[in-house]
Amino acid sequence: DIYASWLIVAILVAFLIMVINIMGAKTAAVLQTVLTCIIGGAGILLIVASVINGNVDNLQGQMFMGETTGTMAKNVLKVAVITPFFFIGFDVIPQAAEEINVPLKKIGKMMILSVVLAVVFYSFVILAVGYVLNPEEIALSQSTTGLVTADAMAKAFGTSVMAKVIIVGGMCGIVTSWNSFMIGGSRALYSMAESYMVPKVFAKLHPKHKTPVNALILIGILTMIAPFAGRVMMVWICDAGNFGCCLAYCMVSLSFLILRKKEPDMPRPYRVPAYKFVGTMAVILSGCMVLVYCIPGSGGTLIMQEWMMVGAWSLLGVVFYAVCKVKYKEKFGSLIEIISDEDAASLMPEADDKELDLVIDAAIDRVLSRMTA
Repeated sequence: DIYASWLIVAILVAFLIMVINIMGAKTAAVLQTVLTCIIGGAGILLIVASVINGNVDNLQGQMFMGETTGTMAKNVLKVAVITPFFFIGFDVIPQAAEEINVPLKKIGKMMILSVVLAVVFYSFVILAVGYVLNPEEIALSQSTTGLVTADAMAKAFGTSVMAKVIIVGGMCGIVTSWNSFMIGGSRALYSMAESYMVPKVFAKLHPKHKTPVNALILIGILTMIAPFAGRVMMVWICDAGNFGCCLAYCMVSLSFLILRKKEPDMPRPYRVPAYKFVGTMAVILSGCMVLVYCIPGSGGTLIMQEWMMVGAWSLLGVVFYAVCKVKYKEKFGSLIEIISDEDAASLMPEADDKELDLVIDAAIDRVLSRMTA
């Protein structure tokens, strides 16, 4: 069932997020920061309250769900195949690297730190819920309200008012993910257009805000249309999208290994230590995730409608490849090189920080002039 009230909410929020992103990465970052602080505050309240009012005995029987080892493994896999979808937000860091006002070398460290902090934070939230609610209470919550974390918050504080606090935090989590997808998706589309891999129209920048306006408008319109499809199709899109994410992770990991071997002197502001081990593990783990979606009975196998979406998406890629390869010829897949702090220092070894900033600004201006040409 599709309700007009929720359609209006979805369309308005999608429109607002699109407008905020068009207004600039800094505006979107401010929104993201405020909402993330609310999420963090709500989560910390739950964690602290669970330590005070929870009971370690509640954790008994909650480590794994299932009667047999096979059932437990399948249940773990069911959760595992969903997790890549929630890592997409972290992709925004490298995709928005050109707009992040920090040395490029630090961006890789920032990304790793953000992933670690998120894992720690949500692990504590999960532990806090299990610390407050016993297995019977969790089952009851799932079958009634469906908001287990909110019910845990209410019990931890002894009032239903606090359940609404955690719900607000959860809503902020939805909007931050939404905002991240908008940032990441538009920058990915923009980068591909810059490399002549999709129509050049998506490389257009807003004259004032310098954001990829056409890419943002396309994604914004698709987002506003999507709720009309209903929940079932949304699940299909998410599942097919998860598969696409895992496949993309695997392809990027393979590209990483190939480029380190074939292009050892390529400018790299951030170099991954022990790249062969890290790259190989990334390929194996992401490859295993891809296989989970393909192997029947794994707990995450795609259904026919989802495979049709994957097929249509792949066919669209082939069409773009063929058309853009013919249209742009040798420009297709061209690399836009970046200048790092180290590159600037090597160009002007005696320069101070102010002079280095001028060199970097000049390089950025050259890139921007090429983009708008």
